[in-house]
Amino acid sequence: MTIKQVTLNGHSDAVRSVAFSPDGRTLATASDDATARLWDLASGSGVLLASHDDEVYSLAFSPDGRLLATGSLDHTVCLWATDTHKQVGTFTPEADEICRVAFSPDGRLLAAGGIDSQVPIWNVAKREPTAATITRTGGSILALAFSPDGRTLATGVDGCGCCGDEPTVRLWSVDSGELVTSVIDLDDPAEVRAAVFSPDGQLLATGGQGGRIRLWEVARNATGALATLRAGALLVGHSGPVSELTFSPDGRTLASASLDGTARLWDPATGEPTIIPTGHVGEVHSVAFSPDGQTIATAGNDGSARLSTLS
Repeated sequence: MTIKQVTLNGHSDAVRSVAFSPDGRTLATASDDATARLWDLASGSGVLLASHDDEVYSLAFSPDGRLLATGSLDHTVCLWATDTHKQVGTFTPEADEICRVAFSPDGRLLAAGGIDSQVPIWNVAKREPTAATITRTGGSILALAFSPDGRTLATGVDGCGCCGDEPTVRLWSVDSGELVTSVIDLDDPAEVRAAVFSPDGQLLATGGQGGRIRLWEVARNATGALATLRAGALLVGHSGPVSELTFSPDGRTLASASLDGTARLWDPATGEPTIIPTGHVGEVHSVAFSPDGQTIATAGNDGSARLSTLS
């Protein structure tokens, strides 16, 4: 494998999250410096998005690429128009610090997870909350993922133990906000920091404090809705907490970022890992595949985002 790398510098503090635009032309980064940036990958130039008053922990593009959502420890979620770089909306949920944001696959809904165990879900067009806001997650939300069909939301919690919480993975109905099922990984009962569905919806990958990655096999009911999770392969290799997980567009590769300072590529079928030499100094907080699956973006505690093109 040959790797060509490009470094994007501009943030003055740790980069927490990276995401490619759906057309692959832009990379978004979120940072502890309380800003986000949109990077033109053809020129390498970045546009500053500044509105938050505290660290920006998470971001996500809408499926059509027209909007970018940023979630911050200042308790707000901001919406940005990607063509004008202007702020076009602000959500202020009855929640504490925002750690995760995610658009539904059709772009109609936006979910956010934070420290106080709520997951508000907004109607993006109306800029108002839906009736399906989830309020019984059982701990701080450190992982958040919509299923590919948009009917189910997966959450991962820290299980701090302060209120009897456990480090669970839970599936919720997006329509009703009701709990569908919950599981605890008995082989790695540590806080769940990352979760992602495979593109075909057959697997849910989770990772957390223990540095291991679990592949859960998704079972559906007669209507086709997600019903249960069965523990599948356990991927072992990281020596520190798993901070982010993402599948390649074709679903054949799983990428992981870790606070051990590495990013890895995994074959879900065999469990074999490949370490990607990202060049970061210190922890790696986030990882993302480009839409064509050829480039991996990583976010580092060193304040940089790095692009690794594989060939």
